[in-house]
Amino acid sequence: LSGMSFPDILSNLRVEYSLNLLLRGMTVLDAALESGFETERSFYRVFRKVTGTTPGEYLKGKTS
Repeated sequence: LSGMSFPDILSNLRVEYSLNLLLRGMTVLDAALESGFETERSFYRVFRKVTGTTPGEYLKGKTS
């Protein structure tokens, strides 16, 4: 966390929270909204920036 800006820290925390929701079976849209993202599009953009993958690709890797 050292050297990270507040918006970057917040994005990482939101994505981490959304990952837990997705792994529990929540839809991408619901996880995005529950995690504090205003739109599914903004969620995808930040998710990809933080994890390097899309939510669907991430889940495929976790379930295989």
